Amino acid sequence: HDLMLGPRGGPTFPAWLNDGLRRCLTASDSFSRQARASPPRPAVRKRMRHRKFRLVLWACAVATHRIAVEAYLRIFTMRIAILQRDPVRSKQLERILVQAGHSCLVFDDGLMLAKALARSTTDLLVLDWPGARMSGSDVLKSVRSVSGDRVPVLFASEDDSEESIVRALSCGADDYITFPVRVAEFRERITALLRRAYPERFGMSS
Repeated sequence: HDLMLGPRGGPTFPAWLNDGLRRCLTASDSFSRQARASPPRPAVRKRMRHRKFRLVLWACAVATHRIAVEAYLRIFTMRIAILQRDPVRSKQLERILVQAGHSCLVFDDGLMLAKALARSTTDLLVLDWPGARMSGSDVLKSVRSVSGDRVPVLFASEDDSEESIVRALSCGADDYITFPVRVAEFRERITALLRRAYPERFGMSS
């Protein structure tokens, strides 16, 4: 029964996995109750044992698939926090990252993001300059003072001036992109940052 629980913070699994395992467990329990209530004839008992065995095999296959998928997600799914005041842009970035297989935490308030980072870790940050109560640059300075260069940071902003790009990089950002973002380019920039920061997860030597 525990295998029907999805990974914490991960994406929802296909319904057929849960349904298949649940049906196998329910059918197996039903057979056991029937056998205890009225013991069947030897031939019927043999057929029930064979059918129950097939159900157990199917349940094992479903469970093994779930374990393998969950293990894969634990290794390759990265937690990415996004700070964007514009809800349309934040949804766009979130959609790209989720489609790439990552889990996202979206904030429009820099202070709330800073508090979330104090409670749990993230693998990468996508920041913008403006932020309610705390700007993206302040969040970046806070992250660098606490975690050093361990967490990669990408700035995503509509400000494409050289001054802003230089300021973000000098504050500790690893990369900078401007809106409107090009989907494939943004996805590959994220992948490149994650690959450099966590080479062991991508099968690379550090």
